[in-house]
Amino acid sequence: MNKINFVNKGQPAINDTNLNKMQNNIEKAIAGTTLYENTSGTTGDITLSSNKFTSFKKIKIFGYGLYNGIKINVSTEFIPNTANRPSLVAFITGTATHYILTQEYNLTSNKLTKYRKGFLNIIGGNYELEPSDKSIYINKIIGYTD
Repeated sequence: MNKINFVNKGQPAINDTNLNKMQNNIEKAIAGTTLYENTSGTTGDITLSSNKFTSFKKIKIFGYGLYNGIKINVSTEFIPNTANRPSLVAFITGTATHYILTQEYNLTSNKLTKYRKGFLNIIGGNYELEPSDKSIYINKIIGYTD
């Protein structure tokens, strides 16, 4: 973060240099740091090479649930610590069908690993643990320091 220096408890000048610093800081805080990106997405584990999840105050995971040709965008936001088990949930609705697809993850300092997934057919009432033909794909992870 670029700081504007206050001298002798005075107010900083409102000039182009200070306004540009403020604008850059705001843009960085909003955009975050892209930690992982893959347009196709992955159902596998994700290991960060240069960052640690715990270096950020907040993490957002983006992806999509896919079942029977229906693709639903999903996202979650969480405060990273290794006690957290983030999850993504996709609500899939078709003609006379309503499903919930869930995916939970374990988090270490630099790795996100699949813990378990489940699939619930709301109309039929059946539940599957670890279904092989239904998945949630992660395609982007962003970390925020502020």
